[in-house]
Amino acid sequence: GRDEGDGEEDEQEGENRCESACWYLKIRSKHALASLCFTWFAIMLELRQRGMQQERAVQDMTPTRSFLAILVISLSFLGVPHGATDHLVGDKIFKHSFPNTWLCVFVVVYLAMMGMVIASWFLAPVASLAAFLFLSVIHWGLGDTESDLVPLTLQPLEVLIRGSIPILLPSVLHQEAVSQIFSFLVGMHGDTSSVQSIVNGMSASMSFFIFGWAICFSYHLIEIVRYTNAKGVKDLKLTSKQTRHLISAVELASLTALCSLCPPLVSFMLYFCVWHSCRHILCVAASTFDNSRCIRALMKFGLHALPFTIATLLMAGVWYFKLEQTEWDQQGKQDSSTELKSTLKKFDALSQVIFVGLSAVTVPHMIVTELSMVRQRALEGNVDKVNQ
Repeated sequence: GRDEGDGEEDEQEGENRCESACWYLKIRSKHALASLCFTWFAIMLELRQRGMQQERAVQDMTPTRSFLAILVISLSFLGVPHGATDHLVGDKIFKHSFPNTWLCVFVVVYLAMMGMVIASWFLAPVASLAAFLFLSVIHWGLGDTESDLVPLTLQPLEVLIRGSIPILLPSVLHQEAVSQIFSFLVGMHGDTSSVQSIVNGMSASMSFFIFGWAICFSYHLIEIVRYTNAKGVKDLKLTSKQTRHLISAVELASLTALCSLCPPLVSFMLYFCVWHSCRHILCVAASTFDNSRCIRALMKFGLHALPFTIATLLMAGVWYFKLEQTEWDQQGKQDSSTELKSTLKKFDALSQVIFVGLSAVTVPHMIVTELSMVRQRALEGNVDKVNQ
């Protein structure tokens, strides 16, 4: 038999070989650390602002034009590109059956699914909003959960809790602001009565969320202690499970603080662009292009994402200007200033473009992402396979 020291040496050697062969795990940990810095910077700014004013009125929750510009830029450079390489997975799905026309077939199928989702917003806007929120929880939770860190029995709970943080917490703790955003999405221009049932349902689920959050957070803490007792803290690396459990625990706590304290649009922008989109870009770049050279993989990703990113932004721009010209024509608000009405009008149009557009691509993007997640799980499980 082999003693415990030999086993630990083999495990360390396996991690070293995996780290040199695939950059994904190391860069994922570095990305999480950088994202934590952005997250806590935003939290500190929010706490400082709260200290300077005793209470924030509802009208103060209306985003400024400068913030809307930052949101659009962030979505343009990170949010949109993160889904602009879905056609690469379409290669694997359709190329065997349609060797010469697979790209056209993929685009037609993708656009058809998007069209069905957009049509549902016109036919049943409140039900479409509820479905969009639920699908977002699942999609974001799957992207944030590392399958090789969490046991199979705990993975559904981890997915649900992680995906709920950016949606459930702002909806419950910032109800007035979120209800206003939801009302824009369903075409009610600030009338929150139609979406109140969704917000009430989220509030009722908070007890389950808190219980599930405590289980997930405790699991990562227990694993940190277990690995520390077994290996100590010598030669600690970013790719070691000990470090990754620590990052996961801090990530859970930090995102919870972000989505609880910061305004909903701020927490959405930071989570969707800095956390979710960047993480997905790294995963696709490593699994699709080059898992041994990071810069080369990201450059290839950018080149492949550019055409569909430009096309998406052009369509979104046309949609936005059409909405801005037509919305609120019959909705004169005599009690609001001209500047406030103009900002709300832009926010109304932009909200529909961003969130209805996101819901339209969520269904096809989730299907494509789940197919590509097979590769991500293979990347994350490389350490374990090498150790065996």
